[in-house]
Amino acid sequence: MTDPNYFSEVLRAYETTEGDAVLTAADSASYTFGQYDDSKRWKYMSGTNRLRYYYKYAYRNTFIVKENDTDFDLYQIDFDPTTAQFLVDILGKVTEDGIGADVHSAEILHTGVQTPINLRVQLRGGTNPTHAQAQGAFCVSCILTSEVENDSGALHVSEGWAFELLKDIDDYVIVTTTPITAGGADVSGTYYLNSVVYDYGGGGVETLEVGGVQIDIKANFSKKTDGTLNIVRKYTFEKIILTLSGDFLNDTLWDAWRDRGVIDFRITWKKDDDTNYIIANIVNCNPLQHIKEGTLGSGMPAMAIFECEDINGEFTFEGAGTFSDYFKGVMA
Repeated sequence: MTDPNYFSEVLRAYETTEGDAVLTAADSASYTFGQYDDSKRWKYMSGTNRLRYYYKYAYRNTFIVKENDTDFDLYQIDFDPTTAQFLVDILGKVTEDGIGADVHSAEILHTGVQTPINLRVQLRGGTNPTHAQAQGAFCVSCILTSEVENDSGALHVSEGWAFELLKDIDDYVIVTTTPITAGGADVSGTYYLNSVVYDYGGGGVETLEVGGVQIDIKANFSKKTDGTLNIVRKYTFEKIILTLSGDFLNDTLWDAWRDRGVIDFRITWKKDDDTNYIIANIVNCNPLQHIKEGTLGSGMPAMAIFECEDINGEFTFEGAGTFSDYFKGVMA
């Protein structure tokens, strides 16, 4: 009797050489991204073959010739982070103790190539376990969302990954060693709860009472080949989109933002131990839209949307092991 696979998981591990596999053995060390929502549906990694169409002039039918190449689809990962690893994934540069003792920094990498990862989705538990393993994987998009409701929400991250190679069960065995929790086993609490503070400078600091925040970060990237390896390179970042939402009491705040023209926002997420945090500094934010919408007969919540030039972050890290186990910047 053949039994279907009943268990799936996603693993990650930093590469030592771009495009090379590090998840090759049953006992290979790997890590999780954070905590996962059971209600989210995941896809298997895949590619799309390039096809070319040729016509025979003497006939009305078309025949197809497949090129020897494959376009790999972006792989989407949704999770609630337990560390600030996602900031390093998308921005590319990390400095240990960059802000102060035990306070680290992340920023956009301008020169060099960040360390890629092996990214694997495994299906196991049945008669024929299998996996899809992306190699030379780089994070090229990141959406951060958090909704404040009775201080019970959580920071949620959605990442998009571009990669260079795709392997499967014919290449490497199933990893049976349990992946290490992102940040290590001694991470306090679980994820980053919405003890969120929104404040901005420019003549003072003001705390904003808003209901939610969304930050969209996207890197442009190219795919090339050196004859043997498909190469992914991030080269520029698009404008960063910041959306603040909630029941603003009046339009005075939006009017002040619009009159000021350019604003720097500072957004803080804290863990439930109140000592570990992630801060996103969003620089040169230009007010774009002020939208109010809702159903007739009820209030209309508002959204304030900004286009921003730059983002950097600072964070604490309480994980087990060494800092570089979880955070790698430029590829050695």
